[in-house]
Amino acid sequence: MPATFDSRRVYDVWQKLISDEELYELLLADRHRELKASRGLSEEELTILDEFRKEAGLRWNIENLRFRAADHVMSTLKVYLPRTIYLLTQGQEDWLRDIIYEYVALHRWQELGRSCLAECVRFGRYVRERIAKRRVLPDIVEHVLSMELAAVELLREAGQVPAEKWPRERRELDDEALAAARPRRGPAVKVIELPVDFSDWIHSVDPSTGSVKEGSLTLLMLVPSPEETFRIQRMSEGARLVFERFTGERTAAEIARAVEDELGLEPAQVYRLLRRWLSEGALHA
Repeated sequence: MPATFDSRRVYDVWQKLISDEELYELLLADRHRELKASRGLSEEELTILDEFRKEAGLRWNIENLRFRAADHVMSTLKVYLPRTIYLLTQGQEDWLRDIIYEYVALHRWQELGRSCLAECVRFGRYVRERIAKRRVLPDIVEHVLSMELAAVELLREAGQVPAEKWPRERRELDDEALAAARPRRGPAVKVIELPVDFSDWIHSVDPSTGSVKEGSLTLLMLVPSPEETFRIQRMSEGARLVFERFTGERTAAEIARAVEDELGLEPAQVYRLLRRWLSEGALHA
């Protein structure tokens, strides 16, 4: 590439070439000037494209960049949306690669790099707005996608919590202090409800194993602190009703009495649940 070209302009044209499928194909055929008007290409940009075409390995460079972009996206989705990916492809790697190539091409080969969580959210929209319009997907796909995207959203929220908003070191309270405490959720806690039970599948390391059962499923998701990892656990309906009462407005003793009156749950059981949630970081006092 001649040194007479501005380096920023060369870079911008290179980015156009990567993202524009038609421009790339016509450049290889030496017909790129046909797009001058429709793409608003200046004579300088066309001359830069001429120089790109002269360079050995142009096709290899473009295809390699696209392969790496697709590969990075695929690796990201396998980490954060493993069950959704399995349901879409039944574990077939070639099928997955086809989906990812089409997805990244739709976004003009602009993968989101280190913004892994944003990439998952964008892919979730792609599943709902494009794949689900072309294929009849079983209901479980939407339920699993909703669960995995809820976890992704929680991780995003955790990353935005200021350091001073995280609870201080957790400590066990004696009975008197516990009764007087006003517990509330930690800054990165979410409760979600699903219409089917695939809890066995959630806890399986292998996304291809597990089963779906009849009945609903309530999940408690949390990131206890910046130093701890994401956690997920099943929650019974009764536990959910108790958990949702800990908003920081009433003392634990007041909540225990109300739960006993309304749900018939003894205060000792409420305190056991509360101690567990405090120790896990789902609640803090």
